[in-house]
Amino acid sequence: MGGERTRGGLSAAQFEDAQQYLGRRFARVTALDRRFEGIEFTDCTFDRCALARTTFYRCNFIDCRFSVCDLAGAQVPNSSLRGVRFVETKLSGIDWTVAGMSTLSKLLLAVDFETCVLNYASFFGMDLAGRSLIGCTAHDVDLRNANLTGAQLRHTDFAGALFHATNLSRADLTGATNYDIDPTANVVTKARFSLPEAVSLLRGFDVVVE
Repeated sequence: MGGERTRGGLSAAQFEDAQQYLGRRFARVTALDRRFEGIEFTDCTFDRCALARTTFYRCNFIDCRFSVCDLAGAQVPNSSLRGVRFVETKLSGIDWTVAGMSTLSKLLLAVDFETCVLNYASFFGMDLAGRSLIGCTAHDVDLRNANLTGAQLRHTDFAGALFHATNLSRADLTGATNYDIDPTANVVTKARFSLPEAVSLLRGFDVVVE
């Protein structure tokens, strides 16, 4: 893509299509219901940005951080996200399965979430091995067929989340709440759970716990 490669600066009022941004801080950017294409962000930070329902098409996010942003309903078709961290950010309704331009780039999706709202998001069939969803609200999230081997899922609320054929081996769910995980339909080898929520794992065995 064309465009100049810009570096540094304390803030930017906006970003533009087909540009490359290195080490930039985007503060309080508002771009609702917009569409951006072909942008590359490397080592950039996004602080308190309002980007709800915005589409990032064929964009690259490398080693970026989003803090206290609103990306509810955003779309990331054919975009690459590597080393991206979201903190206290609204991410409801995002279909993460459309990220990546090839099978390889989909496997390289590397995102971590801390204290985020992920309700109604889809991670169906995605490789999230070793990733973090810590202290999040993840209601009705689709995690079927996902690989969560070794993932950090501590203190996350999974009310209504879908787990089926999900690989949770060695995943840490201590402090997680409201999950409905059938050990006979998912891989839970050496996964970590904590009481009292762990009692829910017995639902699939038709037993009575007193």
